[in-house]
Amino acid sequence: MSSVLTIHSMDPILSGRISALARREGKSLNQTVKDALAEHFGLKQKRGGQLRDNGIMSLCGILSHNDAEELRKAQEPFRTIDPEDWK
Repeated sequence: MSSVLTIHSMDPILSGRISALARREGKSLNQTVKDALAEHFGLKQKRGGQLRDNGIMSLCGILSHNDAEELRKAQEPFRTIDPEDWK
């Protein structure tokens, strides 16, 4: 089901950038805004015009600060490249 969204009092700089992008890409303002929102939220267009979730954005914001730090520490060993692995 489609919905309608109205944006009031848009910043003139943002409005100008959206208009410039629409002109550059040869799209309507409406399509340009929809594409930008879909990209921002990690959605991709597939054939037939349907959007699908890329599965990544749904994970954003679900970890607490402590859990995120713990995950970063656990991933640290994978950031080091062992030259022996590339021989």
